[in-house]
Amino acid sequence: MSILFAQINTRLRHGLAAVLLTLFLLLPAPVAAEYQDSWMWRLEMDRLTQEALVMKAQTQGQLYRVQKGDTLWGLSRRLGTDLELLAAMNYLAPGDTIYAGQYLRLPVEPDKTYQVRPGDTLWGIARRFDVDVKTLMVANRITKPETLQVGRILTIPGSPWSWAVQTRGSQVARAKEGELYWPVNGPITSPYGPRGKEFHHGLDIAAKKGTPVRAAQAGVVRFSGYKNGYYGNAVEILHDNGLVTVYGHHSKNLVKKGQRVAAGQIIAEVGSTGRATGPHVHFEVWVNGKTVDPLLYLK
Repeated sequence: MSILFAQINTRLRHGLAAVLLTLFLLLPAPVAAEYQDSWMWRLEMDRLTQEALVMKAQTQGQLYRVQKGDTLWGLSRRLGTDLELLAAMNYLAPGDTIYAGQYLRLPVEPDKTYQVRPGDTLWGIARRFDVDVKTLMVANRITKPETLQVGRILTIPGSPWSWAVQTRGSQVARAKEGELYWPVNGPITSPYGPRGKEFHHGLDIAAKKGTPVRAAQAGVVRFSGYKNGYYGNAVEILHDNGLVTVYGHHSKNLVKKGQRVAAGQIIAEVGSTGRATGPHVHFEVWVNGKTVDPLLYLK
């Protein structure tokens, strides 16, 4: 009898938590903020943490097979990880639909946070938590690692990033992080991600006009010419592993369509053709028909 009451009590608590969470989400932001630290919020967070631990065990901390009804948002909640980070790990946008039978790469553990202290460096923090520096930069949208502000809260990804997404009926391009060479050396003037009302699908890397632009990896040129009003003079390269890289705004292209190029080979010269405010390279990486953050791949 006591076991039966315990089971009923557990179900009631979970049901109550779900109802309360729904009501909480419907509250205006100022009102919701007042209750964020209340017992009902903590109860739901405890339940989600338990579910994350269960999921970790079920998936062995690596791959998860999507079930009917799953969403990226729901999985990020159950894992206790950031939605944008989970999407990025799987070459998806946060609002993308996922399908039953699809496999997703998951963090081994929920993400941690760390507040930057005086004397901290990005490299030191990465070593402390055994995380790759570029992974840390991407997770926190950091473009200049030397400008780390004291007091900033950093997200520490819960696992090394392994890139292996499997979808039904499609050949997946596989690549390890740090696989591509930088097309030019220079500061990032505009990172990958939302930019005003638009989405910036690549990196803008500043360099002097005429600076050599180099192929990020060996491959075959599939386009060389003037590419609409945005890219200006551009080059696209299809690489042996299925990745596609795009380079834009050149003053001059130095390769032709169909030509095979080696990693590091000069393919163009920096310019400001197309929609550009100054000399720079617009650099994109495409995987399975979608752009991904180039910082995930650059050495």
